[in-house]
Amino acid sequence: MSRYSDRHSVLQAGTFVAPLLPFVIVLALYPYPPYSAGIGVLIPIWLLGFLINYSLIITHELGHWLAARLVGVEVSDITIGHWRRLVSFSIKGVSVNLRTAPSTGYVTIKPSLKSLSAPRMVVVFLAGVFAEGVLITLFAVGLQAPENLYSVGDLFVAFCRINIVFVGSYHTLINLLPTQTVVGGEKRPSDGFQLIHLWKSRHERLVQRRLLSELQQVDDLCLEGKFQEALEVAYTIANKHPDNIGLWQFIGTVHEKLGQMDKAESVLRELIKRPSVPVLKLAELLDSLSSMALYYGRTEMFAEADAWTNEAFRYAPNAITLKGTRGGVLIELGRIDEGISCLREVIKRSECPSDQAFGTAYLAKAFAVKGDHEESSRWMAKAQALNANHPLVKRIAGELSIPSAAPIT
Repeated sequence: MSRYSDRHSVLQAGTFVAPLLPFVIVLALYPYPPYSAGIGVLIPIWLLGFLINYSLIITHELGHWLAARLVGVEVSDITIGHWRRLVSFSIKGVSVNLRTAPSTGYVTIKPSLKSLSAPRMVVVFLAGVFAEGVLITLFAVGLQAPENLYSVGDLFVAFCRINIVFVGSYHTLINLLPTQTVVGGEKRPSDGFQLIHLWKSRHERLVQRRLLSELQQVDDLCLEGKFQEALEVAYTIANKHPDNIGLWQFIGTVHEKLGQMDKAESVLRELIKRPSVPVLKLAELLDSLSSMALYYGRTEMFAEADAWTNEAFRYAPNAITLKGTRGGVLIELGRIDEGISCLREVIKRSECPSDQAFGTAYLAKAFAVKGDHEESSRWMAKAQALNANHPLVKRIAGELSIPSAAPIT
């Protein structure tokens, strides 16, 4: 889930009801069973449907991943489900995240020259529905449909068979249609949508290949710590692609790494004035400007940061990272209780380590302002345990004259 979203309530609620829908179909197709289908039957039926939904999504996403490995396209992460994270682990360098609600999933492809190959990406996009189709076929053929529901076992077999065929066919249809689904406030394109986009963008791929090769050079320089050289190359590329907002935003980040705050600020200010910036990207840029003011204690920018974060919330009202920035701004403006409320929500809901370090550091400052130095020290210890090198953590620790603190367990 993106750091810039936490909206999920409607989809989440539907996810937990959906496993029982095929049960209604079973009762419509078969005579009512001669036994009571009470709570003792409904709970395992619901659990079975829940696990089937999860299995279908896992099969679909693993199909994408295996196809990507087969054709040499790199994958950075696989997400199964949405809402709260259950567990995370790695498989051959790929981050796998299992989430609570089995309604969707996605595989993130690393940009590379191979990911711009149309034949390779057609294989990757179609592999998900192919893998799911194989699973549906195996169960539909292998599980013989009972003639009547004479026992609870018959009910479970009928439910399992109809669930896999019904839900699996629905998944396949939705993925092949050129649609986009809003998940956690983000638009997630279906496989069909991406295939059509792949076709429509076929004439742009040569330019994309050249741009990607040039950006790889910039990335390599940054990895070597040669930020000044990377900046010079990035400016050369950006002047050839003046409408590439992400590239200009990256240039601002490199200026910041070089300690050239005025230039970094200037780049971001120019970007937010552009009329063609998408609203979510605009919210991100406004957040970046506000964060810069907070990270480096630029008091002359705090009033503007107040306006920037308010404006950003109009474009991205569910942005959890932005809520943390807003909380920091409120603390700096002396609106301590409002700021604490925002930051506590961020710490509770965000899975991003940077958000957590930011929130705990500002809570340390908030409680110091309120005169509760014991609570302030406790939060600062947490912040330093999360990321002692975070620019905001270092700044606030300096303000509070705390050189170091033992982590809280």
